[in-house]
Amino acid sequence: MGWQHIIFHATFLAVAGFFVAFTAQKATGRLQKFGRYLACWLYFLAVAVIVFGVVFRYVHGMGMMGGYHGMYDYSAPASPPAAPDAGGSPRPNQ
Repeated sequence: MGWQHIIFHATFLAVAGFFVAFTAQKATGRLQKFGRYLACWLYFLAVAVIVFGVVFRYVHGMGMMGGYHGMYDYSAPASPPAAPDAGGSPRPNQ
């Protein structure tokens, strides 16, 4: 998940929480209480997206600029080299 995805989702949840809290103010009774709890839950999820997104990016080795910092070594050969006596073309006489 890129930084822009983390910020986008957290912002969406915070804005949704604001609108739920705003409409809960206008409601009465149980609906008002439910709206407040739902708004708090959306705010909590917005914070959780940021925290877990940062932890996920840190654990999986993604840098601040989206670079990849060596969880795997892609410069290594895909298969081990063949043994010298494994066949193939014979060596020229020297």
